[in-house]
Amino acid sequence: MALDDHVPIHRKFIARGAGGGHRILVDAKAQAFHRLDDEALLDSADLCALFGVSMRTIYRWISERDLPVVGKVGREYLFAKGDVSEWAEDLEEE
Repeated sequence: MALDDHVPIHRKFIARGAGGGHRILVDAKAQAFHRLDDEALLDSADLCALFGVSMRTIYRWISERDLPVVGKVGREYLFAKGDVSEWAEDLEEE
């Protein structure tokens, strides 16, 4: 599975929201995918841009191809950069 290493990604952070829930904070400065740490969080829209696929495809990969999800905040799935890279490499080998 080919991904575009130079897509600009805004880092995500999970923070406590009002009422004790969680919310996602987004870094204002984008970085190229290959410059992010392996622990950096990506959202579904980031994966759409990286792989050039639709949101529906991302959801299908989660359910059918075991795309590794780190967590979910509200309706948004979050993914670790290192997990996504490893998953894409494993698919290329198949």
